[in-house]
Amino acid sequence: MHAADISDLSTAASSNLVLSTQRTSFDKVETALTMSYQKAGLQYFAQSVAATPRKMQDCHVFAPGARPVGDTPDQRQLPPRLPPQALHVSVPTRQTACSGLYVLVSKEQPNGRALWRQKSPELVHWLFCSPSGRWCIGGADVQRECFSRGAGYVTQTCPSSPDVFPPECETLWQLWDSDIKRFREDSTIQVARVDLTSWDSSSPINNDAKSFEGHLEATLEY
Repeated sequence: MHAADISDLSTAASSNLVLSTQRTSFDKVETALTMSYQKAGLQYFAQSVAATPRKMQDCHVFAPGARPVGDTPDQRQLPPRLPPQALHVSVPTRQTACSGLYVLVSKEQPNGRALWRQKSPELVHWLFCSPSGRWCIGGADVQRECFSRGAGYVTQTCPSSPDVFPPECETLWQLWDSDIKRFREDSTIQVARVDLTSWDSSSPINNDAKSFEGHLEATLEY
């Protein structure tokens, strides 16, 4: 091989080596740039995810009064239920004097519960809740004691939760039987709502309600 050929081969080899070295450097730079872009992208994604709850809370798309998703139903305060304005009590046996129309005493809440007063010219009974949460019908004696005990002529057999009114009780009522000197259950006792705003003129219950509504404050004597 001539010296000139050897020189050309050496020159070509050197050129290939230089090109190979440059290509390797370019590849490293390209790889580094790619990794840098990927890292920046992941960081932006993580920041976006972290900021999403705050952005959702600040979003004006929510309607007025709307609550965040994290506010579960058990954390929301519902308005208290209003008690019936009037009740009709039916006690067919023994304590029949407890029967009749009872009208809500709006300014009184003994033991934190609603109170109804019987409409009767001769006797006065009260439908109240005892300190233990049991609905009772008692007389003037328990009223004088500010309904501090569960004594009565007619009572519920079980306590009721604060949002349950007498007509909604699912357990039986019981009455005092003077013959056996104890309370006994009576499935015939009924307590029902009376609508004071719309009464039937042929109904004696509603007639009583109509005549009594305008005179309630005057007849209440504590």
